[in-house]
Amino acid sequence: MRHATLPDLIKTIQVRDDCVVHPSSGQPMLPPDVSIPEELQQYFDLCGGLDLFLDAEYPSTVYGPASFVQAHPVLLAPLTLSEIESSIPRSEPSWGWYLIADAGTQNESVVVHVGGPHAGWCYSGFWETYPQDSPVLARSFAAFLHAVVMDEGQTHWEQLFDKG
Repeated sequence: MRHATLPDLIKTIQVRDDCVVHPSSGQPMLPPDVSIPEELQQYFDLCGGLDLFLDAEYPSTVYGPASFVQAHPVLLAPLTLSEIESSIPRSEPSWGWYLIADAGTQNESVVVHVGGPHAGWCYSGFWETYPQDSPVLARSFAAFLHAVVMDEGQTHWEQLFDKG
């Protein structure tokens, strides 16, 4: 089944009483060598983040540009950057993963790949298994958001994306 466009998804969310669409606040501030996929640029042009299904069993937050940061320092805390670099070679694709969403806790995050052939792919960022065992949740940010919006917070991400 084809997923809805990002503008259509944002419109769907805007009319719900249990969701909040934050006003756009621009693009994320990223290092000069990092560029984000066009789909994510469009998302940040449309909104500054989403709070989804606040009254549901599984509410979630999709981040705005201020929280769109490289995932390693956050998900591997309290390790220092030096400790992370000594355990994960810079050649590993996970260095291109940025935080894009959470399921109400920092322990259950979604990361998105920003560059290369997997740009836009969304992965599980569960703190206990990150980054070694981080399955693909969706092959595009729009597909990820579409699944979450259509589910309306009724299913945990592991089951929603059949990764449990």
